[in-house]
Amino acid sequence: MAIKASSENSGMRSNSYGGLFWIRWLSFALSRAGGRSFTDGVALISVREFIGHEVMFDRVFTDQIFIGDNTSIGDRTIITAHANIPSETRLKKIYPRQVMQTRIGNGVWIMPNVTIAPGVTIGDEAVIATGSVVTKDVPARCLAAGVPAKVVKDLSGHDAFKS
Repeated sequence: MAIKASSENSGMRSNSYGGLFWIRWLSFALSRAGGRSFTDGVALISVREFIGHEVMFDRVFTDQIFIGDNTSIGDRTIITAHANIPSETRLKKIYPRQVMQTRIGNGVWIMPNVTIAPGVTIGDEAVIATGSVVTKDVPARCLAAGVPAKVVKDLSGHDAFKS
């Protein structure tokens, strides 16, 4: 079940704090109603996830962001789906608008203050360390850290994944 929640029909304010309130409220309401997922604008967000304070989703292309089940997103994380120079400048010829899907898998742990660039895919059960800037795909079950983020540890051999 998915519900489309937008600023036109939900009373959601344009700032991230007001939107976050409605994300949390709608998540709570749907979990009580047996719902599985909902949308903020049209970004697919799972009900069974944690979204920290002041998390910012791309404001223009929310429909290009996909977040899997049981994912935790730390405070002040920024998740983008486009890169654009808003002012009229010749730089637009060098750096034209780019819109790309950003995908975050199931069971991912994104620590606080992470920035995720447009077009990135983060695999299932990956961990992104605090303050990282993710500019390239991160494989499943890996720990990525740094600026730019790089895989620093393969978690797939851990006992938690053996069954």
